[in-house]
Amino acid sequence: AACDTARARYLSCSIPGADTSHAARQLELAKESLEAARARLALATCNVEGRRRYVMLESARETMTSLGKFFEDGAAVVSGLAQDLKAMEEYEMASRAQAEMKMMVAARQMEAAFSGLGFDRDREDEVGDGDGSHQGDPHRRPGRQPESSTAVTAGGGGGG
Repeated sequence: AACDTARARYLSCSIPGADTSHAARQLELAKESLEAARARLALATCNVEGRRRYVMLESARETMTSLGKFFEDGAAVVSGLAQDLKAMEEYEMASRAQAEMKMMVAARQMEAAFSGLGFDRDREDEVGDGDGSHQGDPHRRPGRQPESSTAVTAGGGGGG
């Protein structure tokens, strides 16, 4: 606006002389002022652009750092979960093997108890009551002492 005013004053001078030189000097100062303002504006624009780029790069760097930390933490959690799952799996496998072992022992004890009962009944059918060795106990084998009923039920077969 100041430059336009100085230009209009310079062009309006119809008589060459002192007023023209003064108006020319005013126009020249206005042009210099305009160029200085343009330079300051260009410098400010460069500063703003540089600051914007710096802020963008800084935020991208912080974002990447945060994402890296997030995924590292996630990997640590997953690794911990994998170790916990592995420990649980090992515990369950050991527990299952132990339960199967107990079931096999119990099955053997039951088989031994039932096979003994089945053997006595078969022998009783073959031999009968003629030898007098049963003495009123149909499940007692000849020559064997009678077992107490608590030993059979509590001990799981009397031997153990």
